[in-house]
Amino acid sequence: MTCSGSSRAALGALLMAATWIGCAEAQSLSQEQRNALNHLGQVMAIGIECPEYEASQLNVSLLMAGYDLDFSKPAIERMMRDIVAQSREGLRATGTKIGCVVAWGLYGPGGQNVPNLIRRK
Repeated sequence: MTCSGSSRAALGALLMAATWIGCAEAQSLSQEQRNALNHLGQVMAIGIECPEYEASQLNVSLLMAGYDLDFSKPAIERMMRDIVAQSREGLRATGTKIGCVVAWGLYGPGGQNVPNLIRRK
């Protein structure tokens, strides 16, 4: 199947519109929502990289609801994927064992960032 010049132009315009809409959705987030998204992404990464910890589903759900974060929106899903990937890379770069201990200090009971977002399995 080949595309005519007008088909390629229409497809290009459609892709640009979808990208613009995704960027607009991401930019419409408040700084507080972005911060919450960042914490959630880190917690998801911790759950993947640190076998002894898991996310506290109740507290994660409360955080999502409190900041009106809807992961069914493609822009938010993309942002979350990027945050998780970067956080996993950071954990591995510091050494997973050390990274997991630090994560506990940030997100475990009495954590310095957001307490009780992770718990022991």
